[in-house]
Amino acid sequence: RLLVASKGSFQRLMVLLCTLTAVASAFLDNVTTMLLVAPVTIDMCNILGVDPRPYLIGEVLLSNIGGTATLIGDPPNIIIGSS
Repeated sequence: RLLVASKGSFQRLMVLLCTLTAVASAFLDNVTTMLLVAPVTIDMCNILGVDPRPYLIGEVLLSNIGGTATLIGDPPNIIIGSS
């Protein structure tokens, strides 16, 4: 669905993948989110014939940012929130 939604634009695909990662990371742990999203990203990039590294770096950054958005997204937030 993301490939169809991107309409062939690599920039739009990057935005969609990073948004998906940030939203998922707000409700799951950062590492769990990346374990779920990274294989999909690598497969999509292989299909399109592009280098997956820029996409993965963007996802890692937004996974960290998304994880800090909620108490459950990042384990240190749980400790701080329960104090």
